[in-house]
Amino acid sequence: MTTLTNTERNMVADHVADFAIRIVLQAMEPDEERMRDELTRFHDFFCRALEAAKRDARSAALTTTTN
Repeated sequence: MTTLTNTERNMVADHVADFAIRIVLQAMEPDEERMRDELTRFHDFFCRALEAAKRDARSAALTTTTN
């Protein structure tokens, strides 16, 4: 199993923290369109992360089965 590097972990943590800050700020000054944009941006980020994990898992599975 491949683990994330510290740099990768920090990048994810920074992105999640930025998202959380923007959502809290939006709650103070509600703008439905901006909130939807933030949620869409985070959803896209999360889906890309899952797609990368899925690719990595398949790659690792192929490597394991061919050795």
